[in-house]
Amino acid sequence: MRLYLAHPFDKREKVRELEEEIERKTGIDLDNFLYECALRKPAITVYNGRRTEIFPKKELVQHNKEHIKNSDGILFVVYNTLLIGSSTEMHYCKETLKKKVITYIADDKKLENNPWLKHYSNIIITDRDELIRHLTEMPKTENRKNTLDCRIKQDF
Repeated sequence: MRLYLAHPFDKREKVRELEEEIERKTGIDLDNFLYECALRKPAITVYNGRRTEIFPKKELVQHNKEHIKNSDGILFVVYNTLLIGSSTEMHYCKETLKKKVITYIADDKKLENNPWLKHYSNIIITDRDELIRHLTEMPKTENRKNTLDCRIKQDF
């Protein structure tokens, strides 16, 4: 089983800890492009008054769409923060590809009543242990670990 891991950029360190725990306990391969693309070279920009790494816009969307296509679905990790890219990835996975969306709300449990999350999620989970249990019980498919090229070109 391979799930694309959609999450807010500014929570990437917290999500990385969750990712490693899930992979260790469930055997599911989570495709987290922020950490698994060894050849990426982010650009630097200013966002909300601070220096932030970002990736070339021209390549980012296509790159992530290819990874979502190559997955069995998405694990969408929600924090009460801006989620434009992740929300779009969730929409693409569910509406275009008709794949499973598992939503884990990591902090603000009130978000489980959000009509958009309800519409696009196959399941919404608010408890970390329940997430691990659910993922462990999911049927396993062929492990397709990192079969896509993770390079993002810098010609933009």
